[in-house]
Amino acid sequence: MRDCTGTYIRVDDKEDYLVCNNEIFSDKKEGETVSVIYDFEKTCKELENKATCMMYHEHKGKIRIKKNNN
Repeated sequence: MRDCTGTYIRVDDKEDYLVCNNEIFSDKKEGETVSVIYDFEKTCKELENKATCMMYHEHKGKIRIKKNNN
């Protein structure tokens, strides 16, 4: 999922996680199913100091994709 706040992975059709290294999905379409391995992160250094919109996107945490199996 993408919106003006960032790129998110939806797990089990219910929980969204903000993807720190979102460039890994630059070739993916909105809603496309992916299989990945990830680590949880406390902060996303890549996303710091980047302008975002005033929208709020609820998420369960931040993740970094280690491997994209697609």
